[in-house]
Amino acid sequence: MINHAVTKGLDSSVALKDSGVEWLGGVPEHWEVKALKYILKERNERSMTQKETLFMMSQVHGLVVRADYHTKAVVSQDNTNHKRVYKNDLVFNKLKAHLGVFSKSEIDTVGLVSPDYAVYYSIDKIPDLLYLEYLFKTPTYISHFIINATGIVEGLIRLYTDDLFNLKVPVPPIKEQNAIIKFIQESSSKIDKAIKLQQQQIERLKELKETLIDGCVTGRVQIP
Repeated sequence: MINHAVTKGLDSSVALKDSGVEWLGGVPEHWEVKALKYILKERNERSMTQKETLFMMSQVHGLVVRADYHTKAVVSQDNTNHKRVYKNDLVFNKLKAHLGVFSKSEIDTVGLVSPDYAVYYSIDKIPDLLYLEYLFKTPTYISHFIINATGIVEGLIRLYTDDLFNLKVPVPPIKEQNAIIKFIQESSSKIDKAIKLQQQQIERLKELKETLIDGCVTGRVQIP
């Protein structure tokens, strides 16, 4: 669930109501709660030319152009069954919903993804599907993807569209959705920079430790 600190930053007087979904808890009074089947529709367009750009999903980088990351990868010569993806579509690997592998396409060109992926587009309420990408990567939703997935072996469980579409999501007004996305992006950028700085400091401390040990055992550092 998106932390209410985000919405609190937008409106300090926010009041909560029961979402009507036990595992979801309370949501701001002016938000809606809708089943995904009223928000998304599955895109099942297949390759028209077999020459469209091939995309792939990465847990680290999201949806990317395959050639940018796997220039030497073996690629199927027959792409007729691959699914077309447009900018702002939401893509996920049905076998990895339990890992939060959802990604909105930020790529300007129309591309193709594996038939094993699901592709969704917005039909109402949530125009920028980055909001759902963030929501679907929260522990609350990942736990329910696992509950609703089909399969008995981790790594081989599949979340089907009908099961996904029956789940309900909180729907803020569009202006707030945009504000939430911006807030998350800006905050995440600051946190990433802080993490990088900490990692650099840790590396410098490790180097200092190694230099100290080397100096001590070779006699170049005088022991007090």
